[in-house]
Amino acid sequence: AQTDASGRDNHFTNTNSVVTSKHTPSNQECLWNPLHSSLSCTVSNGNKTSLVTASGAEIQLPTLSASVGKYYMEVTCGSIAGMIGVANVQDVNTVTSRSYNQTSGNAFGYYYYDGKKYGNNATAATYGNTFTSGDIIGIALDMDNGACWLSKNGTWQNSATVGEIQSGTTTNAFVTSLTGNYAPVIMGAGGTTTATIEAEADWTYTAPTGFLALNTTNIAAATTRTASD
Repeated sequence: AQTDASGRDNHFTNTNSVVTSKHTPSNQECLWNPLHSSLSCTVSNGNKTSLVTASGAEIQLPTLSASVGKYYMEVTCGSIAGMIGVANVQDVNTVTSRSYNQTSGNAFGYYYYDGKKYGNNATAATYGNTFTSGDIIGIALDMDNGACWLSKNGTWQNSATVGEIQSGTTTNAFVTSLTGNYAPVIMGAGGTTTATIEAEADWTYTAPTGFLALNTTNIAAATTRTASD
């Protein structure tokens, strides 16, 4: 029960219908950024959901990115006809039309249709399983080791194990040699795609040990570490 401190006896009992959000003025969680997207992207649901309507060369970026630290995110697929992945936001910022996709340098997409990895001007590479509406894509972004791993419904793709991810072993990673500021992205590829970036309180699966939510508190803590940490 919660007690009314005003003395007016307006007490209430929380029957699990009220949850605490970690998205506060002093700690901003990662959301989709309506000002940092292609013109075909529309955000909704408190900027948690983005709709990408064009078929290609379209990208939706979030409000936060990181150059150091280890982070975990979950993206729930709605209608899906594109890619979930990561991109270097500094590179995207140089594209004035905001039309930028996985075929350009330093943007990497996991394609729903064939499970392949596309990006960095390279030929599509075999990566993981196909995915569809309702599936949850987990993103483990390790900017200390310059690598990223992806999961589908809790299963790490390309035979990666949680032990590898926690130790920074990049043999089965989605992408390696990342430098700069990276962030999770949605990319158009073949039609309308919607995806929701989940708040930490709404995660379905457990983050690898040492991987934290992408929010301003954790980014600041990683950025201000010393060599002895």
